[in-house]
Amino acid sequence: MRDRDRWEEWKNKFWEGLLERRHIYLGGEIDDGTANQIGKIILWLNSQGGEEIKLFINSDGGSVSAGLDIYDIIKYSKAPVNGIVYRRANSMATVVLRACVKRTAMSHSLFSFHNTVLSLMTEWDEFEDKSKNRLKEIKDLQEEIYKILTIRSTTEAERIKEICKRKLTLSASQMKALGLIDEII
Repeated sequence: MRDRDRWEEWKNKFWEGLLERRHIYLGGEIDDGTANQIGKIILWLNSQGGEEIKLFINSDGGSVSAGLDIYDIIKYSKAPVNGIVYRRANSMATVVLRACVKRTAMSHSLFSFHNTVLSLMTEWDEFEDKSKNRLKEIKDLQEEIYKILTIRSTTEAERIKEICKRKLTLSASQMKALGLIDEII
């Protein structure tokens, strides 16, 4: 058997093993493909029963819209989804974690915050017309993220805004003190 075939076989067994245990792995960038895959897995696991789903997170974040899609499907799940951060949950990965019923982090996990990154990919002559609408959309999305980050938290919105503005990286113990995670393991 070739090395590539062995690798593919191992990957398939790995994913099958996770699904049998009702575990999902969110690693890498959060994009539309990731949101689609996680959405399908959560729906499938819900069709298999209502037992707990564990979502393991190790991500630097990514797309706001994809992250909110994952947030929504977790909130929709009839089976409780419990988030476990190992290594890191940065940016939108922290927002995804907020959707979980129980939010846990391993002791050396890190969490990075920042405001929504503004990207205007448009030609100069279209900039003036599009920029006002796009800026409002981004401001509304940022306000929604602040709201999500303060749900079930002891941290008020102004503190969250300051953390994002300063682009802070927080430890698991700092996150627990702010009420942004429930437990450190």
